[in-house]
Amino acid sequence: MSPSSSFRRDINGLRALALLGVLIFHLDSSWLVGGFAGVDVFFVISGFLMTKIIINGLSSERFSFKLFYQSRARRIIPPLALLCLVVLVYGWFSLLNTEYSTLGKHTFSSLLFYSNHSYWMEAGYFDGGSLEKWLLHTWSLSAEWQFYILYPMVVWLCAKCFGLRTVRWFILIGAILSLLLSVIASPIWSDAAYFLLPTRAWQMLAGGIAFLFPVFISQRFRPFLSYLGVAIIALSYFVFDKTVAWPGYAAMVPVIGAYLVIQAESSKNILLCNPVFDRIGLWSYSIYLWHWPIIVYLNNQAFNIQSTHLLMAAVVSFLLGALSYFSVERRGRKGFHILLFVVTLAGAFFVMKQGANPSDYRATSMDPTNSFVQRYVGYQDNKFGCMVSKFELKYGHYGVEDGCVDLSSTGGMFLWGDSYMGALSMGIVKRYSHVNRVFSSGCPPSFTIKQGNVSRLRRACDAANALAYEYIETIVPEVVVITNKHEHEKLDWDNTVSALYRLGVKHVIVVGPVPQWYPSLPLIYAKHYVGEEFIPTNKLDPGLAFTNARMKAISSEVPGLIYVDVLAELCTPDISLCKVRVGEELMAWDYGHLTVEGSDYVFDRLIKPVILESGYSE
Repeated sequence: MSPSSSFRRDINGLRALALLGVLIFHLDSSWLVGGFAGVDVFFVISGFLMTKIIINGLSSERFSFKLFYQSRARRIIPPLALLCLVVLVYGWFSLLNTEYSTLGKHTFSSLLFYSNHSYWMEAGYFDGGSLEKWLLHTWSLSAEWQFYILYPMVVWLCAKCFGLRTVRWFILIGAILSLLLSVIASPIWSDAAYFLLPTRAWQMLAGGIAFLFPVFISQRFRPFLSYLGVAIIALSYFVFDKTVAWPGYAAMVPVIGAYLVIQAESSKNILLCNPVFDRIGLWSYSIYLWHWPIIVYLNNQAFNIQSTHLLMAAVVSFLLGALSYFSVERRGRKGFHILLFVVTLAGAFFVMKQGANPSDYRATSMDPTNSFVQRYVGYQDNKFGCMVSKFELKYGHYGVEDGCVDLSSTGGMFLWGDSYMGALSMGIVKRYSHVNRVFSSGCPPSFTIKQGNVSRLRRACDAANALAYEYIETIVPEVVVITNKHEHEKLDWDNTVSALYRLGVKHVIVVGPVPQWYPSLPLIYAKHYVGEEFIPTNKLDPGLAFTNARMKAISSEVPGLIYVDVLAELCTPDISLCKVRVGEELMAWDYGHLTVEGSDYVFDRLIKPVILESGYSE
């Protein structure tokens, strides 16, 4: 029942493979679109090792909850506390109040291992705001620690009630139930499924299954099986991307790959068992801790990030990881570790309780840009409403709020798209009374391209587009205005525009992408460009220029499509500078959604002239 207790060099190499996937994905997701699956591999490894420790301890009647938890705490907490302390100290001198208050909350939740719940409540793992979250990566440590707390208790209880040999069947059943929950929940509650333990437990239990259900494999076949496992993991890194519902069916691929490597138990796999991976595997935890804050630091600077910066970030991550490993992770100075944890936790609690409007306990608290940034905190899209996705969350079926659509009259204007269209609508509904609106978060407007059942938002998108068709067919508006966040060029404009004209629409206006900034416009502006009306575009989404160029070409090919080039108005011809301020207000409240003032400006300067030229009037 128990494999060799000796050090598994191949598992250490598997850690390195998992780390490299996550690191490369975080440096630049276009380099390795599915590298986030490395976390799933880490979970399988943890489950295998924890099951081995618990079962062997119970078998020899030497298992101790106290020693188990102490051992986990000694390895995990000191390096994490050191990182959190360094980030808090950095933030003391460098971050604005809103940022620092958020960092305090995230640090506190990370040290007490519930940060996965915090991030679940805030937003998704892949959204633009992730580059403002210095400790986002600790969600996986929280999920693991929650597993460490519950797992030995459950195993011990099952062993006491049903016998040790029966435990493995409970673990197998638990893994199947968790997997089923993950498959069901990932498309419906994508953020919760991604972050929370119940939908992640099956991956750790898969490691337990690898230990409890050993498969006889001949020595001759073991290297092949190990290489196959690596190939499957590598495949998941290249095939899957952030649009896949995760962890659902697809997450089984890297988990199976890790399972095969563990079962193979082969030291002849030179991809895993080599001097480089030996070092990376040993330092993997500390490297994982340090790499993400370094990436966040880079993305919050004013300079344009080049490949050389990213490679330097990787090198620094390895260096700091190695330093953390040798100075903290490997050395067991109990008194110092406890002091480090207590001081860091107390500091995080103090910062968290101070909030975003603290007394002047930091020099940066007196920076007037704090109040400027604060005005955009909580500036939400409920200013415009008419979101099918939010309606479904509230009422359990698809529709829009009263006042969004008037089916009793015909003509007028119809606004259709995602939350970016919703933000833009604020400048339109001020000027016109006969305006119907249908929006849905993250929804590309199309009558024929279906988003499918990958997530709740995508199902809402399909419903919103179907409702838009139904309403347009009934109302027959004179003008339809359409836009969405990005990648306009991927939509079927030929079909959409021709369908609208068949329904009786007289004018179809497609608004191009607005400037979108990462990590967010208020922070970029406040930190680096206060007082400027135009700022450099090194923090601008580089895909927007391509989308704009393609849409200008498409508009000349699709009869009846009137294209509004927003970038031409807001940015210089070479898109090296873009307008970010209207009077005293910013154009966008986050990374791209227009403020009221921004929507007024875009409407007055760009959309209104097109509408007037069309001859439309109420």
